[in-house]
Amino acid sequence: EGLAEVVRSLVGGIELLVSLLESESEAVLSAVCAAIARIARDPQNLAIMTDYGAVTSLSRLAVRENDSLRPYLAEAIAACCVSRETGLLFGQAGAVAPLVQYLETDDSTIRRPTCRALHRLSLEPENCVTLHQSGAVPLLLEMLGSEDEVVQEAAADCLRNIRLLALQRCKVQTRSARVTPRGSLSDHLHCSAPCHHRLEIISSDLAQYLAVLCLQPPPCSSPMRPTLSYQNT
Repeated sequence: EGLAEVVRSLVGGIELLVSLLESESEAVLSAVCAAIARIARDPQNLAIMTDYGAVTSLSRLAVRENDSLRPYLAEAIAACCVSRETGLLFGQAGAVAPLVQYLETDDSTIRRPTCRALHRLSLEPENCVTLHQSGAVPLLLEMLGSEDEVVQEAAADCLRNIRLLALQRCKVQTRSARVTPRGSLSDHLHCSAPCHHRLEIISSDLAQYLAVLCLQPPPCSSPMRPTLSYQNT
């Protein structure tokens, strides 16, 4: 708490820090992202940084192909994404799809913060759609075999959130005969198809994941209410 108050007491300090995300120096950007990851632990400081446009600036950096920057950037996004509201902002700013590509590396220092960031982003349903469309599922399945427990748990929770959203949409469709507006979240999840067919389309990549956990997808009429997983990984 003391450190958080000191940061807030520096008049213009947080605004200056966020403005440095516009720097062209990779070293400066890495240092700023590392600082943001620490400062964001305090909710008030995170709110201030968000007001100054930190989410937009961090999201804009996600497309950079620089392996030295990526670990710090992913960690900063993970630290800032502490709620569905923030996760939605990152999704709207286009941060989700570029982060998925980070999983293609063999560098464990990039994979760990990226899995943590994607897990937290998956708390927002719209981001689950983007994750699925960006090909995250096969990459996350691969992460289940990682020797890093943090990576394993974050990947598993992210997959779980994607799967639960698919099942939830399936149950909603079976309870209502309403025509789904084109372009909506349900449309992206193929809710116009029969229930069993939708599950096959949406969750086919998750078959290995379910087998690993010895789980079977519940029927669409299951009374269970899906709850997106959000743990401090």
